[in-house]
Amino acid sequence: MESKKVIFLAYFYPLKIEMKEKEKEKERLVKKSKAILRRIVKRRKELGLTQWDLGALLNLTSSGFYKIETGKTKLDTIRLLEILEKLEISPEEFFKGFK
Repeated sequence: MESKKVIFLAYFYPLKIEMKEKEKEKERLVKKSKAILRRIVKRRKELGLTQWDLGALLNLTSSGFYKIETGKTKLDTIRLLEILEKLEISPEEFFKGFK
């Protein structure tokens, strides 16, 4: 019985380590995503726009834009580029110094 346990552990232990590494990677990406959303909020406020204003410019409801800004709705690249255009900032400038 002990040899079966060793075989079982030898097989699944590397998988467990790999899963932990993937979880850490996902956490890192979530932090970066939140940093992007914070930059959007900061720029929106710099321009004196409300969530409602920016949502209207993007043909979204205020609720729809709120969900994007808070991360409840995932932000795809097309929508990000639309937002940056409305915020009058280039992707290069927006991501300057971003790590």
